[in-house]
Amino acid sequence: MKQYKRIGELYQDEKSDQCRGLPRADLLYKKDREITEREQEDSREEAQVIAQAILSIKSIETELDRKEKNRIAAKKSREKRLQYIEDIEYQLYHEKAKNHRLHQHINILYNVLEKLLVETEISLAEKRSGILQLASIFVGCDEYISLPTKHKEIIGKLKYFLFTSKTSDI
Repeated sequence: MKQYKRIGELYQDEKSDQCRGLPRADLLYKKDREITEREQEDSREEAQVIAQAILSIKSIETELDRKEKNRIAAKKSREKRLQYIEDIEYQLYHEKAKNHRLHQHINILYNVLEKLLVETEISLAEKRSGILQLASIFVGCDEYISLPTKHKEIIGKLKYFLFTSKTSDI
């Protein structure tokens, strides 16, 4: 843009040494136009700066919203996982209680079986009537039921006593 200096009624272009006799109204119009163009450029630059600021604020807000959503999702995930673990612990506690009761019943039944085996062995030694059938049941169940070693030892003694006894009626 050309800058003009006022020299009396004539205006001189700063870049050239010539003086031009331009009417004052044209010069004012050009100056006004130059000023408005500069203002428009400034306002465009301001608008761009404002738009960039708005975009950066929105991106920051978006990032904060995303971080907040991720934090909330992580919290829900932790709560859900803790609830799942609590449910499993609750089920495990009840299963352990059932298992403990079953082991108690099994121990009672093994004790009863041991008592029966001992009584059968004693009855065989005393040659009581009808005991041979009970002894044969115990000897036969050894093949079908897996028993603890102490019960197998007692049944082994019964077998030995039944098959080696010279006084038995087998």
